[in-house]
Amino acid sequence: MLRRVAAAIVAFVLISLGLSSCASLLPSVSRKIHRGANKNPTQPLAIADKPTLMAIVSRNYNLIRDFHAQVSLTATVGSVEKGTIKEYPNVTAHIYFRRPADIRILASWPVGTLFDMVSDGTNFKLSIPHYSRFLVGRNETTQRSAKNFENVRPQDFLEALLVAPFPDARRVAINNFTDEEDQVYNLSEFEDDGSGGPLIRRTIQFSRVDLGVTRQQIFDDDGNILSDARYSGWKYFDLAPFPTHIDIQRPQDEYGVVIDVIKMDINKTIANDRFVVPQPPGYTLQVIGEPPAPVAPGATPPARRRGRAQ
Repeated sequence: MLRRVAAAIVAFVLISLGLSSCASLLPSVSRKIHRGANKNPTQPLAIADKPTLMAIVSRNYNLIRDFHAQVSLTATVGSVEKGTIKEYPNVTAHIYFRRPADIRILASWPVGTLFDMVSDGTNFKLSIPHYSRFLVGRNETTQRSAKNFENVRPQDFLEALLVAPFPDARRVAINNFTDEEDQVYNLSEFEDDGSGGPLIRRTIQFSRVDLGVTRQQIFDDDGNILSDARYSGWKYFDLAPFPTHIDIQRPQDEYGVVIDVIKMDINKTIANDRFVVPQPPGYTLQVIGEPPAPVAPGATPPARRRGRAQ
């Protein structure tokens, strides 16, 4: 080991002095650079510019009109900052999506439905049989609840599952981050912070092995992460690329979800009733932002009250 270190130091000195011909006589050690699982380390890295990467995002997004995915879903609750994360056993779920923003996620466990939630892009509904609760409200979260499940929104899944195109190329910057550990391009989207300065909103990461999307981070006004989604196992379904492994983390909402695709149908047309989640009889109705109203077993739930979404 000491001999190798000494040889490297001597080689560096000789090269620095312009004596490269002498340095070539010294022993050297080659190291392979990791470039993704099962990839040839000698394969040249892909080269792309900002328009090319933006076009990849737009193409992938626009190829999908609707989909029905059967998935395995594993949820975690907690946060790295608080030092505790609890992982729950995986369950089977069905995810339905239809443009422009309809999404439904129906998760089941061996004894029945775990939860059923739906959104039309503006409002959401969440049915939780175990607690006989039915939550409704707006997609936007203005004040987070101490109860993690009250912070879950179908739209959070949608923005992670489908990486949306950039609306304005002038507000997008590219950087090439390539070293021995990482070989990626980053596209970062900015907004005006109100005082003429830049405010980063989103960063999309592309592997330089195949230019596939590997990560998407979304930030709040203070630069903290709202959503961090990682993608792998990309496959083509009816000519549309889609990742088969998606790891979604919502650190501020203190939950995460890992999704593994079991079966995927893309652009097969989904019926309207797939996006309807009625309130079951006897369930306690809660408008997010208001306390739940108690409902006696078998009683008619109270009418939905107006209230600001949480």
